[in-house]
Amino acid sequence: MNEVRGTWFDGDRSKGSSARLHWSASAVTVIADEGLSLSVDREELQVSSPLPGTPTRITFGGKESFVTGDGAGVERLRESLALNPGLAGRVERHMPVVLAAAALVVAMLAGLAFRGVPALAARLAVTVPEEISAQVSGVLMSQLDVFLEPSSIAPERREELERYFLSHGEVATIEFREAGIFGANAVTLGATMIAFSDELVELAESDEELLAVYFHELGHARLRHVEQNVFRASAWLVMLAVLTGDIGAVGELLVGLPLSVGLAANSREFEREADAFAVDRLIEAGLSPMHLATILQKLEAYHLRRRDQENSTDDGDSGQTPDAGGEEGSTSYSPLDYLSSHPPTEERVAYARSRMNEFE
Repeated sequence: MNEVRGTWFDGDRSKGSSARLHWSASAVTVIADEGLSLSVDREELQVSSPLPGTPTRITFGGKESFVTGDGAGVERLRESLALNPGLAGRVERHMPVVLAAAALVVAMLAGLAFRGVPALAARLAVTVPEEISAQVSGVLMSQLDVFLEPSSIAPERREELERYFLSHGEVATIEFREAGIFGANAVTLGATMIAFSDELVELAESDEELLAVYFHELGHARLRHVEQNVFRASAWLVMLAVLTGDIGAVGELLVGLPLSVGLAANSREFEREADAFAVDRLIEAGLSPMHLATILQKLEAYHLRRRDQENSTDDGDSGQTPDAGGEEGSTSYSPLDYLSSHPPTEERVAYARSRMNEFE
């Protein structure tokens, strides 16, 4: 029987009408249950090529359309009227071609995500005005201050360190905070701000070790790593929205993006770049690259010791974490969450040692 059942849409209303599409060698007719009967010019007949199991839309050169889920009936229509399935239809009938096309799309998306997006982010990051970076840094610092305490280091000592750092490379703002559960750390909050924890200042045995850390963070600032991370994350979220169509969920993620980027450790790629920047500046200042290696080893030992103390506290019943700052309730944070996104300390120390011949 040369007939399929489906739904007729007149193009003016979203609600369709139950109808039948009837055809012969010379004519195509749409007969709706509500009494409509429409003859269609077969030359204007266009049949979509949907994926298997999905409805087929048939149009007639205007705004009207006929939608049917009768795949077998549509195939009879194609054969009877000798309709060309089109390129998409021919491709969909060859599974190896479909799989090859899918693999090509995945490869292109992967290339865009892991090559194209980073390259674009690097170009865009350097165009961000310092005024905008300063505003972002201020927002990140205010959000971090929820978890931090004012510095307990004497103002004279902070001023001394700030003068020492700035004499070797300027940045707009240097902050000091008591980090508590985060322990000994330093962080770059954009191109204009670097923050040191009191615990890091206490951990270092010389100002040269602190200067090595400053140079490392200055590398992040000068190379715009935070800004690059923001652009990368934004681009990946947009790609996710395009692929999944879930704009609402992506919007919620974008709300928390600044804080998540600020708290997240920089990628291994960025850490290596910042290490290279620090070693270059140490050598230019006539200082040994081993100052960087030494403070990195101390930081690793410090955080591993804190982790072991937290684990031992979890196994006991004291309810307090005996960390370097004597803070309570810090068992929810693991320092390895920070270290895991950095290159192994052994690798970073070996790099600093490999540059010793330039210093000597």
